[in-house]
Amino acid sequence: MSDYDTSLTASALPFGELDGPALQQWATMNRIEMVSMNQQLLRLETRLQQMEQEQQRTLQAVEGVRERDSERQAMELDLLRAEYRTAMDDVEQLLVDTDKLRSLHDWEQFVGQARDLGNPHSYAGFTESLAKLREEQKNSLRLPDIEPQDNPFLSSFYTLATALGSKNDAEEVAEINRLAIILDFAMQAGRQLDYVATEVAFARQTGDALYKQVQALRTKLYGLFNLGAGERDAAHISYFTQQFTSDFANQHRETIESHLAEIKYLQNEYELYHHSLLLALRKVLFALDQIEAHRGGNALADLADQLEARKATLQEELTRSIDVVARHGVGNG
Repeated sequence: MSDYDTSLTASALPFGELDGPALQQWATMNRIEMVSMNQQLLRLETRLQQMEQEQQRTLQAVEGVRERDSERQAMELDLLRAEYRTAMDDVEQLLVDTDKLRSLHDWEQFVGQARDLGNPHSYAGFTESLAKLREEQKNSLRLPDIEPQDNPFLSSFYTLATALGSKNDAEEVAEINRLAIILDFAMQAGRQLDYVATEVAFARQTGDALYKQVQALRTKLYGLFNLGAGERDAAHISYFTQQFTSDFANQHRETIESHLAEIKYLQNEYELYHHSLLLALRKVLFALDQIEAHRGGNALADLADQLEARKATLQEELTRSIDVVARHGVGNG
């Protein structure tokens, strides 16, 4: 029998049956097994401690992520809420700014003034003198059968042409010359102002449309939180803040982002409107500068002065308006 087999047999024998060497061997083996078991237990305990520490670190990491995620969400909500509040402020200011430009003139009257400068029949005495002249010409020179009565230039031109071809009386010729100077001035104005007056009219319509869009957005911005447009006291601001929760933001995010995008779009539209209006007014002023009344001799100098004075009145109004519009950006009105 081998030593290994003997040791096993010895270790299996009752304690009392072991002789001295076998007993010593058995004790030694038990000590070795005890040491091994203790070492295993220590390693297991160490591993358990490491696992507990890893678990704790994992829990702390998870909690840290939750806290950071919560902080991030809170920051995002605060930013979104602040951006929305800013949009509410911006829409109020945009409404005021747009209305100021819209109200700068009675634009319909203003465009009418510009167009009237190019209408000879808008000048004092022109229609009456022309009618008298036409009446006198009936028996001396026949006018064309088809006369464009709706065109003040052609109507006046035909009358003056026939009159100049048949009149020799100095007083009547002077009157014809007076009408010719008015017609010349009006034709210059008509050429210069017709297009730019249309531009001004377009700018006016743009302003009216923009104002309605801003009004509609203002109602939507406040309406999302069941607030009346323009209500900005502390109680309503507190109510707005309480309503603007994380759940609310998630539920209405698309609508909120749509409103925020629209205010930026309308601010850009206002800048375009502001620019187009300023450009249109400057074009009108430039066009007026190109119009000069024909002096026609000393006898008609007063008439030329009257025509220039009428132009100057519109120029002064335009100059004041251009100065106001040029200074009038968003929030600077």
